[in-house]
Amino acid sequence: MRFLVVARPRDPIPPQQIPMLAEAAKQWFDQNQDRLVSFGNFAGGGGYGVFDADSEEQLWRAIWEMPFIPLSDVTVDVVWDGKAGFDLFSDVAQKMLSQMGSAMGQQPGM
Repeated sequence: MRFLVVARPRDPIPPQQIPMLAEAAKQWFDQNQDRLVSFGNFAGGGGYGVFDADSEEQLWRAIWEMPFIPLSDVTVDVVWDGKAGFDLFSDVAQKMLSQMGSAMGQQPGM
């Protein structure tokens, strides 16, 4: 599964800690780059990654190993490729319309 992970700074980082955290974050990136579909940093602090994980446990382990995470607010969303997401949405909508039509004794679209 793919997950979009967004981290934004919660509190200012003491300047003397930045070099150590940045170096540790580079090592974290090197260890996880084979699972990162996309990764970037925001100009105002924080960043994002699209992470390909076999399980939520694998994802959360990687998140919590990231050195900046204890200082960040984090959101995680499951993501699909664009067309697959549209196909899923369309299939669910068609099923809902069909069920609504059956419940009302009508054909869908009538």
